[in-house]
Amino acid sequence: MLAVAGLLLLTAFLYITRPIPELVLTVRPQQFSYTPGEPVAFRVVLASHAKESVTMRFSTLCQLSFRVTEIDGRMVYEAARHNVCPTMMSSLTLQPGEEVERGFAWTQLDDEGERVPSGRTYRIHGALLSDPPVWMASAWAEVAIR
Repeated sequence: MLAVAGLLLLTAFLYITRPIPELVLTVRPQQFSYTPGEPVAFRVVLASHAKESVTMRFSTLCQLSFRVTEIDGRMVYEAARHNVCPTMMSSLTLQPGEEVERGFAWTQLDDEGERVPSGRTYRIHGALLSDPPVWMASAWAEVAIR
């Protein structure tokens, strides 16, 4: 039973490409330039442009997440690897024109816990963790670490 729960938890964090044209995911950084070690604060926003309500199902309580890459696409930080999200069925219904947003802060550490180099620009990508999960490749913002 424990192995099954672990499997469910892991599958909730896989990213796949499946466009949903009625939904728009954006990443809104608090600022676009940060000093080394300063938490990078941002919001991931999901907006509905559908003509009717849209309901999404989740196998976790986490519905939005993020990852950080280098400009060339190299993975730097995958939030799902470090955040514990309870495995529990949930849903989210958005009405036409409605938005939901979640605030996050990236600590400028990579997946191994090392501080990322300064003098570079990084991309923060937003993710919708619906069941099945959706990776919206166009949902990113760039921030510079001075």
